[in-house]
Amino acid sequence: MSNGVAMTITNSGVIWNNNLALNGTITVASVISTAPPLITSTVITGGNITISGTNGTAGGAFSVYSSTNLTVPRASWTLETSGTFGAGGGFSVNISVSSTTPAKFYLLKLP
Repeated sequence: MSNGVAMTITNSGVIWNNNLALNGTITVASVISTAPPLITSTVITGGNITISGTNGTAGGAFSVYSSTNLTVPRASWTLETSGTFGAGGGFSVNISVSSTTPAKFYLLKLP
């Protein structure tokens, strides 16, 4: 504490309200989810796959990459689409698929 108005808090995952100068209190404003974003649903309809998920940061950016080979370096994967997480941290994207591709793998990537 410095002159009774500043304090360093080292715990991550929490947003604090620092009211030391106002009334001498510090309170927890909210707890930040540490669960990573994840894909929760994939649905193939016609020539498209819809990939949906949750646990993103509202307004945060994401990208979806694909590869037909899991063993290639991620830098070699193809960018399929990019977007931002919705207000509740969810997302849903539609990607064209080909019936002649025997297998394709998808990766959700954050900046």
